[in-house]
Amino acid sequence: MFYGKEPKKKKGRLPIVCVHAVLVRCDRGDEPHIHLQERRVIDHEYDPLGDGKWETVGETLNPLEDFTHAVNRGIGEECGYDPVPDNPPWLISGQGERQQYHQRDRKEEALVLNTRVTMMTEGSQFWLSIAFIVEVSAGFKIRPDKEGETGEHVWVPVSELAKALGDPDQPFRGRYFMPLSVPALKYACGQLMDTTTRLI
Repeated sequence: MFYGKEPKKKKGRLPIVCVHAVLVRCDRGDEPHIHLQERRVIDHEYDPLGDGKWETVGETLNPLEDFTHAVNRGIGEECGYDPVPDNPPWLISGQGERQQYHQRDRKEEALVLNTRVTMMTEGSQFWLSIAFIVEVSAGFKIRPDKEGETGEHVWVPVSELAKALGDPDQPFRGRYFMPLSVPALKYACGQLMDTTTRLI
């Protein structure tokens, strides 16, 4: 429902749906640490401005692919777990919570995930971004592909990152943030700083 004047619908392509996986580890001192990775652009014609910026793990959804599969695929490809093992050393926040719904004589089951949905525009293109918090175990080791789409990987204390995201247009540790990753990172910082217990 709109209050006031309804916004005009823009003509153009349908939104591109993507997932952002914010990796968190809770085994580094008193506060959680959040993962950032350097974006390495292979096709500069497609993305002339993204090279060298901080981002989260992210993937565009493939046709008929579910969100959790895209998250696991993204972590696998960008952190060196390709193919993804049967029991990966990470867990999507809320992944184990299921709810059942009954409608007439039919029973349905839903997998409840903790997410943040953001709609963004980039020129004439809409992006629908779905952010997931993913806790990794102590055994999680990043093994980046030197020929792949990521460069440097760092773990940042959540309080330090939250402060930097107060002005995300400024460089942080020598690099700027990818705009599409900023809402996901802010969501994760807010969730982690609002609780003193583990998310999973």
